[in-house]
Amino acid sequence: MNNESASLTKKESLEKLLFSLFLYLFFLMISSYFIYESLEMPAPYTPNDIGAGRLPLIISTLTLSLSCLGLIFSSLKIIGKRKKIDEKSNANFSKPLLAIVLISFTSIGFSTMGIYISLWLLVAGLVFIAGTHKWWIPLATASAFLLMTYLLFDLALSIPLQ
Repeated sequence: MNNESASLTKKESLEKLLFSLFLYLFFLMISSYFIYESLEMPAPYTPNDIGAGRLPLIISTLTLSLSCLGLIFSSLKIIGKRKKIDEKSNANFSKPLLAIVLISFTSIGFSTMGIYISLWLLVAGLVFIAGTHKWWIPLATASAFLLMTYLLFDLALSIPLQ
């Protein structure tokens, strides 16, 4: 009976690994598409302007690199090369995967919800994923980050983020 439950958990963990491998491939393709689209955006008109495509390019590049890392580690885990390391560390890939999903939705949200709302949701989500137990900490952190972004870009540098 114990052998059957051990093989069942191995099968479930293999299914989870294959599912995470599929998700990493999906986000790799999505972020590659967003990188291509951000490079097609118009160039900045003035030397002080960073252009419309720079922030989506940065976020998509971050998503692409995290997806590549997740894809590599999931592949190595499936192959079995990380068996000894994982037995000692008991690594959990759900939080990085949630962060990749959140970053991807943020890059989509820039065009639909605007930069301020998207950044607020991104920071609040990342702080929540990081594991705070109090509900007000992600809200306060995201609000402070948004205030600093507004003060820096809109007021100090006169670069309106819309």
